[in-house]
Amino acid sequence: MNASLRTLVTALLLTALSFAALLETEPSVGIVRDEGIYMAASRRYGAWVEGVRTGDVAITDRAQRDRAFRVNAEHPALMKIVAGLSAEYLAPSQAQAAVAGSSTPLRESTTYRIPAMVIASLGVGLLYLLGVQLAAPIAALLAACGFLLLPRVFFHAHLHCFDVPVAIWILAVAACWFRAGTSRLAGASAGLALGLAVATKHNALFMLPLVLGHEGLIWSLRWYRTKQRPPWRAILTLRVCSVLLLTPLVVLATWPWMWADTSARLIEYLQFHRQHAYYNMEFLGTNYNEPPMPVSYPFVMTLATVPWTLLALAGAGAWSLVREDLANICADTSPASPPRRPWDEFWTPQLHAATPSCRGLGLVALAIFPLLLIALPSVPIFGGTKHWVTAYPFLLLLASVGLHRLTRGAFHNLSAPRRAVLVTACVACVLSPAALSTASSHPFETAQYNGIIGGAQGGARLGLNRSYWGHAIEGLFDEHADANPLYLHDIHPLAARQYRRDGRWPAARSDAPLHKSQDALLFYEKHMTADEVRIWNDYGTTRPAAVLTVEDVPVTSLYQRSPPRTAP
Repeated sequence: MNASLRTLVTALLLTALSFAALLETEPSVGIVRDEGIYMAASRRYGAWVEGVRTGDVAITDRAQRDRAFRVNAEHPALMKIVAGLSAEYLAPSQAQAAVAGSSTPLRESTTYRIPAMVIASLGVGLLYLLGVQLAAPIAALLAACGFLLLPRVFFHAHLHCFDVPVAIWILAVAACWFRAGTSRLAGASAGLALGLAVATKHNALFMLPLVLGHEGLIWSLRWYRTKQRPPWRAILTLRVCSVLLLTPLVVLATWPWMWADTSARLIEYLQFHRQHAYYNMEFLGTNYNEPPMPVSYPFVMTLATVPWTLLALAGAGAWSLVREDLANICADTSPASPPRRPWDEFWTPQLHAATPSCRGLGLVALAIFPLLLIALPSVPIFGGTKHWVTAYPFLLLLASVGLHRLTRGAFHNLSAPRRAVLVTACVACVLSPAALSTASSHPFETAQYNGIIGGAQGGARLGLNRSYWGHAIEGLFDEHADANPLYLHDIHPLAARQYRRDGRWPAARSDAPLHKSQDALLFYEKHMTADEVRIWNDYGTTRPAAVLTVEDVPVTSLYQRSPPRTAP
């Protein structure tokens, strides 16, 4: 088996193992607030697409189309359409299950989550392929496995949400963009990848100025090296034309809500995210629910949730690649011969001898930009590390480069077999903190922090947010599976409806305000202290019936109303 085929087979194997791990651990992951809304929207989107396929719905019928896509219209539709179709085909109805004489093989919520899990798994394979090009096969395992093993990434990779999928699409955009220097197919695919990224989540829009800025930098460096200004048309390469022309077409094609009143609805979409509501977020003992958040927030949270060994290796890899780029830029400023054919520069812009790739600078920019963006006081939303998870694939690639360069220097005198064993051991040692943290905290990874700050207990002592979105309920009802009216606290009513559709709650369990409930949930966040006091006063007890913990740190409690006192 040649090296290329072996690399591809390994990438496919990592993809399959990643999906198997996510699918196996998914049933214990509770439904987060946003998922309740996304699943309800996906149900409508999938039904509309299926109706178009069967001929029951006319694709040109604006009224039917708008009715289906008006729900959650503030987000692009791609992931919800795919999730809706996944549920249409993988989650048979209760009636179909009864006819078949068996229960539904997959929960409906699982079928909604499968597309996101597939994309996350493909991202693992893609990281391995890119890591092999940047470093070596063994070091590439650090990038591939390290990404999914990060506790926060592993948690979000299960969800029918957009954060991990858009991170993988952005990684694909970067891969196509840098590969475009030697591949016409990659250059043409850059716009498709960016279109799918924007059709997944709005933060992919920031990739457009980043990649165009990179093209401008390449053009400027060519001018610097040749001492002659290149023609302006040299900026309009295949990859630039692809992202400018193909990206909006892909977004429009996958978002039927935008097919009518496009300009007005596009402005409404941009305004919604520009003025998005703030979340409550505890940071170093202070609850923030309005701007500005501390500039240090994304950097401190990254230090608290990503193992420092990975960050140190990423720093080493960044230093090495940037030094190479700067040396390449400054090495030779003599004029270079022009390409043999005028179209060479359009198809493969980096074939020109005077064109430095700036690959290292690009990777570092993509790893740092998401954190810098969230650090801006004007950014209107904060919901934990998920908002800069797009940086993590690039951090892991830099870490794999750092590991490769360091071990190559340290073990260069050893034989190839010994070198391979030692590098493999280094990869295992570097991955072990993330793997152990994920294993010990699943499915409540949002409460987990690095061992160097004391894990979940250290995060609680420092006043860092331990949980959010009302998802932490796994195992809470094991001994309390009655149908008492339930006070949901931070669970979205649509998420509660999905629990009942899945059969995870008794169908008779109704949602109720606190004063009419018999059971009450309490999710521990700093701004919810008053809610717990209300439960104590209304229920006549301060002792919960059950408590979920991560390393003895409470994340969720279930209270049950005390029986009324009787006269002696």
